Amino acid sequence: EALGVAVWVLPESRGGVAPGALARRLAASGCHDVMIESGELGARWLAAGLVDRLTLFVAPRVLGAITPGASPLRLPEPLASAPTALRMESP
Repeated sequence: EALGVAVWVLPESRGGVAPGALARRLAASGCHDVMIESGELGARWLAAGLVDRLTLFVAPRVLGAITPGASPLRLPEPLASAPTALRMESP
């Protein structure tokens, strides 16, 4: 804080910062637009009902662990069960 950085102490939820608490704190400080990457963090914000616009970028390869049933996006098979990467082919 002495260097001009704000430190917020917020409630936890499922091992991370509670999305609703962070959204309220951001709004109170004048921040009304937040870009969140997908994965666990994005899924938590979606589940909390805090997303009003969703932009999807599609790449030829999906990376990272994808746990079936973990995403509220309800990914189709085989995407939902891909262990670490899925190669997508163009038609």
